[in-house]
Amino acid sequence: IMQHCLGEFEDIEHGLGGYGEQYKDQIKTHELMLYSLRDENDKPHATIALYQKDDEYWLSQIKGKQNKPPIQRYVSACMAFLNFLKVQYNYHADTLSMGLVYMNGQTQYMSEIEDEATQQLLVAYDAHLVYQFNKVLPSTLWLSILKHPEVVNDFPHASDAIKISALIQNPILMRKLNFTTDINAKLLLNKTQTYSLLGRCIKFLKLQVGRV
Repeated sequence: IMQHCLGEFEDIEHGLGGYGEQYKDQIKTHELMLYSLRDENDKPHATIALYQKDDEYWLSQIKGKQNKPPIQRYVSACMAFLNFLKVQYNYHADTLSMGLVYMNGQTQYMSEIEDEATQQLLVAYDAHLVYQFNKVLPSTLWLSILKHPEVVNDFPHASDAIKISALIQNPILMRKLNFTTDINAKLLLNKTQTYSLLGRCIKFLKLQVGRV
């Protein structure tokens, strides 16, 4: 029904062949546990695969129909399930695509994270996760732009210093950036106009090195 590869058998009546047989063998040997998230009508909406390691549950996969992320209305139920069993995982593509992350011993919504160190850990892993936060802290935005300067286009209220940092890394942004003060991007790049950015950058980078 969910069109997952775990249901693909060459002989479905006897459960032989195809990807399905591999999953069936892992379940038989207790290497893998499969759970199906279903509604009151027994209709499935997500499949969760776990494995045990040293008496702990770890996430293998979590998929919606056709291996897409579960749709938004079922994300909270998936999160409740993961927290109920205290399921652990590292930066997992399946949960990140759902807007979820395992931090500080539990699965939580990335959108609700306002802790500076946690935000920075996430954007250090993937700068584009900055879009997941409801409240982006200035230092988090700095770090994401140092990795992917084009991100600044989606944060029009970023400070001039942040915009200049992005501009220096990617001059193509010259025509897209609007500054709050009397700054000319072309003159900056031609070094005929100056801005006291270097000291700020050095201070920020020292802060990050200190944290690491």
